[in-house]
Amino acid sequence: MTSNPVERLTAERQLAPAAALSDLPYTGMAVMRWTCRTALKREFVSQVGDDVHVFSHVLRNWRASSWLDGRQVWDGVIPTHGLWILAPAAEPRWFAHSAFDSMQFHVPVDAVRDMADAQCPPCTGSPDKWRAFRKLRSMMTARMCAIRAMI
Repeated sequence: MTSNPVERLTAERQLAPAAALSDLPYTGMAVMRWTCRTALKREFVSQVGDDVHVFSHVLRNWRASSWLDGRQVWDGVIPTHGLWILAPAAEPRWFAHSAFDSMQFHVPVDAVRDMADAQCPPCTGSPDKWRAFRKLRSMMTARMCAIRAMI
């Protein structure tokens, strides 16, 4: 299995991303835009690496059913601007009932840790780990909205 997430996901999904950048400087992050203008009505199965967090920002409403580690977690419309976060080693599976358009960010665990430390130094090592996570989520949402504005 290739370590390049763009190549790996293209092979897994048998679908090329509309746009992709990988191994970005300073973070090693990969960014992909997945667009399908028609309902494929098919299942997608992925395996998130042990060393990466995946953030998906939905660019237009679409209907899907999804499972995480064998448990159904969603069935319905995923709203525009929705943010999905997958932890390292997750095994997501989803069925696309409609056309879709989303941006996906594969961020190495070390880069997430560095961003959280830079954004919230007093939270580092704090028992309130969710405070640092909320700060990071807010920062990622703002960056995704900025990228969407450029599209």
